[in-house]
Amino acid sequence: SINCLVYFRVVCLLLCACALDQVLAQIRYSVPEELEHGAFVGNIAEDLGLDVAKLSSRRFRIVSGARKQYLEVNLENGILFVNEKIDREELCEQSLVCFLHLQVVIENPLELYRVEVEILDVNDNAPSFPWSEFNLEITESAAPGSRFPLESAQDLDVGSNSLRSYLLSANQHFVLDIQTRNDGSKFAELVLQSPLDREQQKTHEMVLTAVDGGSPLRSGTAQITVTVLDANDNVPVFDRSVYRVSLVENAPRGTLVLKLNATDLDEGANGEITYSFSGHAPPKVRELFSVDSHSGEIRVKGIVDYERASVYELYVQAKDKGPSAVAVHCKVLVDILDVNDNAPEVILTSVSTPVQEDAPPGTVIAVISVMDRDSGENGAVDCQIPGNVPFQLHSSFKNYYTLVTSEFLDRESVSEYNISLTARDLGSPPLSTRKTILVQVSDINDNPPRFIQPSYTVYVTENNAPGASICSVTAFDPDSNQNAYLSYSIFDGQIQGMPVSTYVSINSDNGNTYALRSFDYEQLRNFQIRVQAQDAGFPPLSSNVTVNVFVLDQNDNAPVILSPLPRNGSVATEMVPRSVDAGYLVAKITALDADAGQNSRLSYQMLQATDPGLFSVALYTGEIRTIRRFLDKDAIRQRLVILVKDNGQPPLSTTVSIILSVVDSVPESLSDFVTIKLSTVETALKTYADMTEVPLGYDIFSDLNLYLVIGLGSVSFLLLITILVTIVLKCQKTKPSKAAPPCRNSVISERNSTIADSTLVSNDAYWYSLFLAETRKGKEYLCPSKTTNSCFLKLDATIENPIRMFNIELEILDINDNAPHFRRDVMHLDISESTPAGERFSLNNAVDSDIGSNSIKTYYLGESDHFTIEIQSGRDGSKLADLVLKKALDREEQAVHNLILTAVDGGVPSRSGTANIIVQVLDTNDNAPQFDKDSYTVHLNENSPVGSLVVKLNATDLDEGSNSEITYTFSLYTSEKTQETFNLNSETGEIRVKDIINYEDFKIYDMEIIATDKGSNSLSGKCKLTILITDMNDNHPLISIKSFSGPVKEDVPVNTIIAVVSVSDKDSGENGQVDIHISVDLPFALKESSDNYYELLVSEPLDREKVPEYDITITVTDRDQRLSCFYSTGEITFIVYILIIIFCPCIMTYEAHILR
Repeated sequence: SINCLVYFRVVCLLLCACALDQVLAQIRYSVPEELEHGAFVGNIAEDLGLDVAKLSSRRFRIVSGARKQYLEVNLENGILFVNEKIDREELCEQSLVCFLHLQVVIENPLELYRVEVEILDVNDNAPSFPWSEFNLEITESAAPGSRFPLESAQDLDVGSNSLRSYLLSANQHFVLDIQTRNDGSKFAELVLQSPLDREQQKTHEMVLTAVDGGSPLRSGTAQITVTVLDANDNVPVFDRSVYRVSLVENAPRGTLVLKLNATDLDEGANGEITYSFSGHAPPKVRELFSVDSHSGEIRVKGIVDYERASVYELYVQAKDKGPSAVAVHCKVLVDILDVNDNAPEVILTSVSTPVQEDAPPGTVIAVISVMDRDSGENGAVDCQIPGNVPFQLHSSFKNYYTLVTSEFLDRESVSEYNISLTARDLGSPPLSTRKTILVQVSDINDNPPRFIQPSYTVYVTENNAPGASICSVTAFDPDSNQNAYLSYSIFDGQIQGMPVSTYVSINSDNGNTYALRSFDYEQLRNFQIRVQAQDAGFPPLSSNVTVNVFVLDQNDNAPVILSPLPRNGSVATEMVPRSVDAGYLVAKITALDADAGQNSRLSYQMLQATDPGLFSVALYTGEIRTIRRFLDKDAIRQRLVILVKDNGQPPLSTTVSIILSVVDSVPESLSDFVTIKLSTVETALKTYADMTEVPLGYDIFSDLNLYLVIGLGSVSFLLLITILVTIVLKCQKTKPSKAAPPCRNSVISERNSTIADSTLVSNDAYWYSLFLAETRKGKEYLCPSKTTNSCFLKLDATIENPIRMFNIELEILDINDNAPHFRRDVMHLDISESTPAGERFSLNNAVDSDIGSNSIKTYYLGESDHFTIEIQSGRDGSKLADLVLKKALDREEQAVHNLILTAVDGGVPSRSGTANIIVQVLDTNDNAPQFDKDSYTVHLNENSPVGSLVVKLNATDLDEGSNSEITYTFSLYTSEKTQETFNLNSETGEIRVKDIINYEDFKIYDMEIIATDKGSNSLSGKCKLTILITDMNDNHPLISIKSFSGPVKEDVPVNTIIAVVSVSDKDSGENGQVDIHISVDLPFALKESSDNYYELLVSEPLDREKVPEYDITITVTDRDQRLSCFYSTGEITFIVYILIIIFCPCIMTYEAHILR
């Protein structure tokens, strides 16, 4: 059991060594794979020179690093034979050379042999594709020579048995191009040989066959289905180039006129068609019609009027939505059908208004022309007016009528007439127009002014302020204007010997009457004036009215004492006998008030008295009487104060003092004298008051009244002067003659335009001269339509008294006064650079208001290498210009083309107009991406961290937009191992480490990078990249025991081999060169037997009694002194422990225990 354990551990160590190291074999065999068990490989004993009889005794055995024991030795005859069927693809995958490494171990003495068995490949695997069917999408615009990578087939065999070629089934468009990678593998690219046409064949099916080089041949197939993607290589096509339809005028907005149909053989966006007006469509057409961009329906957009145009010419273009779209054109003729949509037009060519009210019947009031723009019965017109007006409508000649009076007019009864004229056509249904003619009746002065009242009575309170208004008289005149303008005046007369004008004045405009002085009732109680109202007509008419003015009294006078009168400036005295009885009349107060009525009614009161109980005063008579008899004690002088007061509001009063002397007796003569005197005075005063109506002591010509009279007189005088001057000036104006008015002649255009306002100037009865009132209007204003070269101005001349009419046609000859001009000074066109030469593009037309030879005759295009123009004639003779591409465009050479288009007319001298055409060249994908270099070589350290940037590739594309956006991918030339190791960023072109880089596995990585743009027909460019891996000292030296012979006898001779070890380092250069040594104080030494193989020898005699066992440490170090491995072993008399320690950065330890 101990021997088995030792044997098992030795075998394990040998198997590890075989797996970790490959050395040059001493014997090499070749054997095909897939041999059955027992198949002969070789006579290994004979080849090694070994005695077959001792193989068993020397314990001959083979050790392999494979997982299976593929080979075995027959110890009886030394023949090496197949123990288990060998599958080369399983053992070595696709390595070109496949070896099975064996170690032959023989003991007694220990010998070690290396044997290599080469496993030869047989063609036991057929090529196979990852998928049985491949789908490719290729645009039909792909150019011949375009290449399309195909998925490679896989063949597990190698060498001549591996994949050798590809075959493609017969077809008309594609061939194969087979290429070889650096590792010798084959891959195929599909090459387009002849152009594709999707419209002829949408899909192509082919069989791709992969064939190996074995014998017999093996093959694998895959189905290739090529779907042809549509390219915009077909333009839309209309059903017809010219369409003709009819449309009723005034068709509602949205009415369908025509549905155009254009077809495009392409599909998708390339087959989706949009419709629009072309550049030849005039603005008027665009205003009236619309084209649905999706359905192609032409519908009414504006008001279609037959009278404006009977035919419309529409230019419509169809364009698909694909790139580099080209427009095609068609023409649509729309015939407009007339309907009775125009009501008659009534034009007052001449109106004589206002009409004098004394005009005789038959006087022409107006000349009326009627017209209807419709045709046929729709244009026949009949006119009527109401029968309840004093007018008649007479038809002079076709479409002309005169409006005349049928009876005398009276302006005061009807000042104006609104005559409703109805013009009705004969269409069905009939249309009518009603026009109101305002006829005003002019006034003549046939009515005198009339006062509102037959007479006026005015009451004026005395003491009025001078200038105050006392009344207003109003008259009216049924006439109008000047005939109704009234002025008022006062007839001359006298009041109390003074002119009336010093008392009152009147406003001539409104009849307001003013007092020029302050009236005094006591002097003037009433007076009378006559006012005249006169109009301003010719001759003027007038009327008058009487104004009675009554002055009303005011309480402006205080009572005046007439008796008793004072004597000699003192108070009045009276004598009273002492013996009188009660009731005796002592005295009588006589007073007078100049006012009237209640203002003059007086009352008397005792205000003061020496003895109030002695005398009394009568309230209304003023009599002073005794109340009682005199007593002795009464005073002989009694003083009385009497108050005299009127009844006005407010009341006025005065007082009188009387001294009464009490006497014993009164002389009779004195008494009679006094009585007579009083009576005489009283009588005289009353007589004076009655005659003058002025109270005693009243001064008529006081200073204040004098000043007021003078002022009012001055103002009245100035007012009178002003009125007189105004009347004189009015009379100086030119007065209208009663002769017949002059003939008024006018020429009116039936177009009712101001340009037609003309005048006939009559020099005598037969000769007239005609001139235009406005000279700046041209023919283009009168005749904007260019359908005819003739332009006539139709005039109607009308002469009144009597009325006569003349028809005049004035032909307007065109002169070249208008230069051609374009509706837009700048036109923008977008043209793809892939547009073929000969393609046409509609341009906006120039317009010229002139006609005939003065209209547009041709177009010229400025110098251009790529464009020219072709000129066509429209249906109406207009010139249309198309821009024609004569040379292919290249956006990368010139992105914008500035052209000058000139329109020239045929006038003398010729006139021209220009427009700038800016052609923007649209990019197409005609440039493939290009790398900076065709090949790149970079160095990369092994074990670089994942994500490390290896290189950033840069490809550029001269196109723009999506055509210049680049994506990066590996080509099929790049092996799968390379793609697993490195990552390529499709957007940035950065190549980064994706997996562990091991120099010992691959020293060089070759790859091919494809840069593809994102255009619709994508193009690509390639570059090759070689990554050279720089070796790093990342592998520890390895030491393995190939053979060990123990225990060792103490008497073994010097140089006896105890063990055989092999050392290796997978690094290269100095990193892979190793040094091996053991401790110098041991009786052992190392001797190199062959490359990287060392023998452990006894260098000195051994003495077990001194040292029964040794621990031997073998140290292996590579040249950069950074990594090392240790191996230690030991020996004891019966048990030898051999300890091998390999010291590494990862600290791995291997131990082998051998028991003997």
